[in-house]
Amino acid sequence: MDEDEPTGSMTDVSISLEGPRPKRPRMNYDDGRSFPCQEDGCDLSFKTAQALKSHHKVKHLGQLPFGCTNAGCSKRFGYKRNLQHHLRTCKPSTAPDESSTSVVAKATGRAYVGQEKRVLQCPWTGLDDDEDVCLHVFSRMYDLRRHLVAAHGVDITKDAS
Repeated sequence: MDEDEPTGSMTDVSISLEGPRPKRPRMNYDDGRSFPCQEDGCDLSFKTAQALKSHHKVKHLGQLPFGCTNAGCSKRFGYKRNLQHHLRTCKPSTAPDESSTSVVAKATGRAYVGQEKRVLQCPWTGLDDDEDVCLHVFSRMYDLRRHLVAAHGVDITKDAS
């Protein structure tokens, strides 16, 4: 062979799949944690002095500096990330103002979340028989009217007043 020619081609390259692939090194909790908690019974250690200080305030002194800002919610948290997680699901307890409620919120039902449900009992009583009482309950007048027509043959029209 000539020295200028390559010794192999791309088709000669083979990948060996024999043997296990080397694992990535895992983080060892003993590595680099030079700030151990000094409280009795607490075996935790931290990478930074600030992390140790925050742990001590929250876990051992019970300080909860981060409070929910929503009206009606009095939950408090020791860590800001826990408050942020809570705020994603916590909603203000005040009912939305009727004028500020969007059409989309009304159409999807979000405007009515948290409001007390209306209970409309079917007024049907079988006048001939006391046992023939309808126990159906509805939250919308529209559904009650449909039920009265379908189940009892009574057609009630909506008043225009």
